[in-house]
Amino acid sequence: MRLWGTCIVRIPADRRTDDEKSDGRADEKAGDESARRRILDWGTTVGYHKCLMNHHEKGHHANRNVFGRQVEPLQRGIVIDFRSMRSLAVLNQSITECRKCPRLVDHREAIARMKRKQYRDWMYWGRPVPAFGDPSARLFIIGLAPAAHGGNRTGRIFTGDRSGDWLYEALHRYGFANQPHSIHKDDGLALKDCYIAAVVRCAPPDNKPTPDEFDCCRPYLIEELRLLKKVRVIVTLGKIAFDQYLKACRELGHDLPSPALRFGHGVIYRLSWGATLIGSYHPSQQNTFTGKLTTSMFHGVFERARAVLSDASEGGNVDEGADLHTPRRSRPPGQRINLGGGRSSRRGTS
Repeated sequence: MRLWGTCIVRIPADRRTDDEKSDGRADEKAGDESARRRILDWGTTVGYHKCLMNHHEKGHHANRNVFGRQVEPLQRGIVIDFRSMRSLAVLNQSITECRKCPRLVDHREAIARMKRKQYRDWMYWGRPVPAFGDPSARLFIIGLAPAAHGGNRTGRIFTGDRSGDWLYEALHRYGFANQPHSIHKDDGLALKDCYIAAVVRCAPPDNKPTPDEFDCCRPYLIEELRLLKKVRVIVTLGKIAFDQYLKACRELGHDLPSPALRFGHGVIYRLSWGATLIGSYHPSQQNTFTGKLTTSMFHGVFERARAVLSDASEGGNVDEGADLHTPRRSRPPGQRINLGGGRSSRRGTS
């Protein structure tokens, strides 16, 4: 039996037009501007196109002509679930249109009007910042909120600020990103097996969201956890992100260990539904300038995340497409392991 499915394909670099090389505009030729914008919002910017491909039950793809040229699948032998990508795109669109929190709306738009002197020539994003990355990711990174002159300026999470410099350098080092820097939305950055979000989607005054603002944004995080079905490892950047992730899990109906899990840099918890939770200090200037978070400490987090994912793939702890609902191996659910170089804490916003 032959099935018709919708996939994302890559135009080889030597066959792209000048326009496609600059901003991936091939969808305009198909008359699908809205789809093009969604693809750009996912962060898969250059050379990715939506088309119908003839594929077999075994998932083997044959190259096909699109817009009169040959295209190739992103990964041979793997069928990409475009339905989940479309759902994430719809969710991200909803996030960018959100105006639920008057204080955050006023602040983000005021920052976009006033600007910082060094960015006076920028057209600030000034809206909620959507999540970014690979919809098939097994690594999910959760931060606090966009920076006023970072994500709120560029429109992409952890982009254009010092925290992003630390994060994307580490992701590139361990094979989760194609480049070590993130300057603006169209700089060619692409994530592999990694998705990044924040617990609050607007830049908050003094970087301190209120409890009500956390509550308004949590449904977005919950929906991402539902849609990112392949996630095996969650890295939370800071205690607030750690606590908010656990709240989202509770609302999803997961049984959390008792006593409550404690945040610390480098702590690792194997959760009862099969996910591995890793805590990290946030790569904020407050932490990096003071030495509370060093490069080796931060690298250690992603080295361990990579090791856990490799262990899952090679050792078969969790089936690659399975839902996360059973404990991994014989380790008691919620057991804490420490990478070293950090300390657990119930207090602080590290």
